[in-house]
Amino acid sequence: MKKIIVGLFGIALESVNFGVTALAFTQIQMLRRIKQELGCELEYWLFSDDSDCAADHIKSGDGRDDIKIKYIVRIRTGFAGLKKLNKDIKRCDLIIDLTYGDSFSDIYGIKNFYLYSLPKFISIKNKRRLIMGPQTIGPFYKKSVQIAARYILKKADQVVTRDSLSLEYAKRMTGRNDILLTSDLAMNLSYETSSCEYRIKGKLNIGLNVSLLMWKNDSENPKLNVKLPYKELVMRLLEKLKERDIAVHLIVHVYNKKGFTEYTLAEELHQQYAYTVLAPKFQNPIQAKNYMSGLDCFIGSRMHATIGAFSAGVPVIPVSYSRKFEGLYGTLGYDHCIDCSRETVSSAIKKIMDKLMNLELLRKEQKEALLKAKSMNEAYYEFLRASIEALL
Repeated sequence: MKKIIVGLFGIALESVNFGVTALAFTQIQMLRRIKQELGCELEYWLFSDDSDCAADHIKSGDGRDDIKIKYIVRIRTGFAGLKKLNKDIKRCDLIIDLTYGDSFSDIYGIKNFYLYSLPKFISIKNKRRLIMGPQTIGPFYKKSVQIAARYILKKADQVVTRDSLSLEYAKRMTGRNDILLTSDLAMNLSYETSSCEYRIKGKLNIGLNVSLLMWKNDSENPKLNVKLPYKELVMRLLEKLKERDIAVHLIVHVYNKKGFTEYTLAEELHQQYAYTVLAPKFQNPIQAKNYMSGLDCFIGSRMHATIGAFSAGVPVIPVSYSRKFEGLYGTLGYDHCIDCSRETVSSAIKKIMDKLMNLELLRKEQKEALLKAKSMNEAYYEFLRASIEALL
C-alpha cells in the first residue's frame, strides 16, 4: 500500500504557547484516527522548531514512529533552508497548515505573516494539495498583505475557518463558496477529569488567566483592539472577587522561557493578592485542561486557555482583544465575551460579576455550545478522511 506523507505547518509540540501545542496534539490525534480507520500507511512531517524527541509529548497507543520532525525555515536559514523546504514540500502528498490558529493575519506583524505564508506559497507553486485547517482568517490591515492573503485563499485546495466571521470575511475576499466552517480543533483535545484536591472548599472556585501580551501593550496597540486599561481591569477584578470571597486560581497557558514571563506575572499577582491560588507550571495543554476541568468558571484573555476550560465542561468568560474570540464563541451561540474594544473597566467588571452570579445559565449554554463545536469538528474530520482516502 502506498505511504501517504502529510506535511503539517503552523503547529508545534514544544511551543511555549499551549494553544499552539493543543492544536498540534488534536490534529495529530485526528490523523491517527484516520490512519486506524483506513488501515493505511500514514506518515506526518511536522515542520517546526521542535526537537527530534518532540513526538514523545504525544500520548498514543499506536506508536510514535509516524511523526518526523522537519525544521521549518527561519530568516537565519537563508537560501539553503528555503531550498530544503521546497524539496521537502514536494515529497508531501498533502499539506495541512493551521497558521497557529490565528496568525493568518498581520495583527502580529507583517514579518510573521509572510514567514508563515511561505510554506503556502511553495505548496501552491509545487501544486501540492494545500488545506488551510481550522483557523481565523484576518484581519488584514496592510494592502500588500491583503493581496497576498487573497492569492493564497483563492489557490488553496480547501480553506477551513473556525468561526462564521472569518467565513464571511474570506468569502468577501475570494468569492469562494466552498469554504468549510468548523470550530477550533482544541475543542477535541483529550483530558482527564481533575480530582479537584486543589479546590478551596466551601467557595466558588474560578480560574483567571492574565495575558502578558495585553498587560504589556495595554491600550497602546490598536491591532490588539484593547481600548481599556487592561492592568486596571485585572487588579480591580481581583479586588472585587476578593470582596465576594471567591477562590481565584491564577492559571498560565503560555510559558516563555526568557525575561519577564506570563508565569512571572502570575507569581507577582499572587504575591500582591495573597488570597489567590497559584496553579502549578504545566508541562503541556492536557495537564492544564485537566486542572481547569475542576473549576466552577474560568475567566481568560488567552483564547486557547478559555477553550481548554470550555471544552472540559467549564463555563467561561473570555476577555477579548480580537474578533477571533467573538467569532469563535458567537458561532457556537455562546455570547459571553467581554470585548475590550468596547467596554470600560467598570462596565467590563459589572458584566463579569453579573455572569458569575448567573452561572446556571452559562453552564446550560456551555454544554449546548460544546456539543455544537464537536459536531462541527467532525465535519472537518470527515473531510480530511475523504481527502486522504482519495490519495490511496
